[in-house]
Amino acid sequence: MEHDSWKRVVFSYPDEIPTMISHEEKQYLYWLGQSVWGGVGAVVEIGPWLGGSTACLAAGMQVSGHNGRQQLHTCDNFIWRDFMAVRTLLPIQAGASFYPFFLENIQDYEMIVKPYVQALPDEIIEGDGEARNKRFTEDEQIPIFEGISQEFVEILFIDGAKSWRGMKHLLKVLCNKFIPGKTLLVCQDYKYWGAYWVPIMMSRIRKHVKPVHSTFNGSTVTFQLVSKIPNELIEGLEDHVMDMQADECLLEIEQASLLLSEWGDVLGAMNMLLCKVSFLSHQGEIGGAIEEFVEIQKSWPISLNLEQLERAREYLQNESAEDIARPIKLQLPYSGRRLLKVLGRIKRFLVR
Repeated sequence: MEHDSWKRVVFSYPDEIPTMISHEEKQYLYWLGQSVWGGVGAVVEIGPWLGGSTACLAAGMQVSGHNGRQQLHTCDNFIWRDFMAVRTLLPIQAGASFYPFFLENIQDYEMIVKPYVQALPDEIIEGDGEARNKRFTEDEQIPIFEGISQEFVEILFIDGAKSWRGMKHLLKVLCNKFIPGKTLLVCQDYKYWGAYWVPIMMSRIRKHVKPVHSTFNGSTVTFQLVSKIPNELIEGLEDHVMDMQADECLLEIEQASLLLSEWGDVLGAMNMLLCKVSFLSHQGEIGGAIEEFVEIQKSWPISLNLEQLERAREYLQNESAEDIARPIKLQLPYSGRRLLKVLGRIKRFLVR
């Protein structure tokens, strides 16, 4: 498992392009385009938003020594959502297209990028306001993504698969273009608490992929295809989260968390456990989701970043209208957490 080769690359990110990925993920995507992409197949990007990840991939491809012309296929529905305004403000209303802004942001790479205004299908989650506000619906009248013209896909960057159905559709459409021993599935949401479908899908195809890269300062984990994924395997997958076996899925999430822990990624492992919260909520088990959250919160190491834990708490409170209390250890101010961390180091030093 590789954790840091990309940290040595020098890449000046165009800061005028808003993005939701971390600094390390920017380096990683540039490194993929520069050093890993071999020009054998296309690079496919699902969910570029305003072009930040696109610029990273394209900049790397531009200096790779391979012919990058029209080799980066970038797909998004380009529909502006209310939650996006937290990251940047655009002079458009929710529901309008931000495609022109994307094109403006990636104009330096227009010879490399082949954009698609298309969508992945999402299942409806009854009673879930957050899912309703973020997911694509057929009445938005955007064509469904049906693949690319190139014969092979060498790198698939997955950031815009925002549901189990969307993830299934993406693999169904592209799996016959994957190259065993070569194709990389770059899962940007793998360690994100609200995207349980990513680790569960990787578990379902685990006989055909192996983990190769993980960003510690980010949520991306990358898998390499080791053998062809049978079409019947994808076809046989459930079409809706409500049809999935809860015990099996919860176990798959726990196994993914254990794997991250074995890699030394404690924060990633804890964030992965939070995927049980979003999964149970989407199955209509909000009470079970709250119970899981409370148990995970109790075991949360005090030194770890709380961002995803707090996002999960806010989500549950909004969906259930319940107040979910923080334990005393999580109520400590940052300075207090920092002091305890330092004291712990001193203690370990003294007992050597």
